[in-house]
Amino acid sequence: MGVNEIPAAVAAELARLRAENARLLKMLELSPRQAAPPGPAQAGFFDAPPGPVHKDSPNDAKVAFFRALFAARTDIYATRIENSRTGWKGWLPAVRAGGSAGSLMRGGTTCR
Repeated sequence: MGVNEIPAAVAAELARLRAENARLLKMLELSPRQAAPPGPAQAGFFDAPPGPVHKDSPNDAKVAFFRALFAARTDIYATRIENSRTGWKGWLPAVRAGGSAGSLMRGGTTCR
């Protein structure tokens, strides 16, 4: 067997996985853009690591911490969440390409 030859078992598994991937993409009704693998990610660059932040930190420190965590991610932003039943208010990360800003993206539960 040459270096460029694929063993029959590996070729069969590859074909099975490609068929399963095509079936799942069709079932999820994803556009080609949504189904494409992510491009190269830029690593975050920090002058210094973000300092500790807690519930009593000033809002500027909290925003700076959040921005430092997601500095290299252009597809993530903050969304305001308010739970009228419990009174909880806060900010959660949301993904631009993954659904509405009002969803937690966990089991389709909406937070608005």
